[in-house]
Amino acid sequence: MASPVFAQSPAVNWSEPINLSNTPQSSGHPAIVADEFGYVHVFWSEDVGGEPMQPDDHVRTGNTIFYTRWDGVSWTAPVDILFVPGDSIAEHVAVDVDAENRLHAVWTGMFQFYYSSAPSWQANSAQAWNEPVKVAADSARSRWESDIVADASGNLHIVYAIRGNQAGVYHIRSEDEGTTWRSAAKLSEPLDAFEKGFSNVKVITDDAGRLHAVWQTNDEEGY
Repeated sequence: MASPVFAQSPAVNWSEPINLSNTPQSSGHPAIVADEFGYVHVFWSEDVGGEPMQPDDHVRTGNTIFYTRWDGVSWTAPVDILFVPGDSIAEHVAVDVDAENRLHAVWTGMFQFYYSSAPSWQANSAQAWNEPVKVAADSARSRWESDIVADASGNLHIVYAIRGNQAGVYHIRSEDEGTTWRSAAKLSEPLDAFEKGFSNVKVITDDAGRLHAVWQTNDEEGY
């Protein structure tokens, strides 16, 4: 039998890594998205006011969402764009861009999920972002609990995980750019005897308008 023939693709030459946050405090859990203008948008959680990191420290929980943008030549100076007064946590940000080049972000607070949006070309201004709104009443406090996607019709979809009596992975939809959200629909099956929670939730939409979601379960020790 003849062996299959594979086309040889040219090597990809990656640039040297760049420290985008470049702060002594903890910076973690980044998200990245590109818009139709060709700009690349990067978000992460920053421990503003926290202690400087030491070589053996683990990433600390952040309290503010930071942002920078690549224009094809250089990165803008990092700026703080999103936080909720009275909530000491702003973590695990997820972002998508819609057909109108508007950015949509969701992240986890202490006990809530929050949503906000801004035009992609104004995303480096905190004033351009809508006031954060709560989109789920009971947060998971696990890892990477939520994700967001905008479909071709402009609807927003958030898939998220919670724990406790209602533990599971859920989907909610907004048809008015995040002003209101429909009732949540549970996607996951009940946990088995060795599973204790859900995490690492991701969602995409395909060209046919279907949503596809993935997540993982974890045991008592987090695996």
